[in-house]
Amino acid sequence: MASAARDISPLPKVRRREFGYNRNVSFRRHYRDQLRPSRAGTIAPGLTLVALPGHTPGHAGYRLDSAGETLLIWGDTVHVPEIQVPRPQVTSEYDIDEPLAAESRRRIFDLVATERLLAAGGHLHMPGFAHLVRDGGSYRLLPERWSVVV
Repeated sequence: MASAARDISPLPKVRRREFGYNRNVSFRRHYRDQLRPSRAGTIAPGLTLVALPGHTPGHAGYRLDSAGETLLIWGDTVHVPEIQVPRPQVTSEYDIDEPLAAESRRRIFDLVATERLLAAGGHLHMPGFAHLVRDGGSYRLLPERWSVVV
């Protein structure tokens, strides 16, 4: 489990409720002995935790490297691909720290495009995997080809 990058208690109570802050505090208290907070970096051979702060406390992605291939799972870095991929500066009302979320998005987009990585995320459309390429001053998604084998 990724550790919170910062304490969100200074946030207005309404923002804390939106993100289940009180429930999460109770969850962490109950499972405290079973959770192992992680910092960005290598978790195991071929598995790296990538900090992606700004969306929610502890928001992170995972980079999996195996057999010469890489998959970067970027979590909730993108909420609406049609808007945020060409305009990574656009944030969501669900981002706790909007400028930091936009900076994390630009940073991870640059990494994925530069290293030609395959990306996956919760809000990417079917098949849920894509490559990212630069398109002028912005980016464009190239969905991974897929087929159903029966």
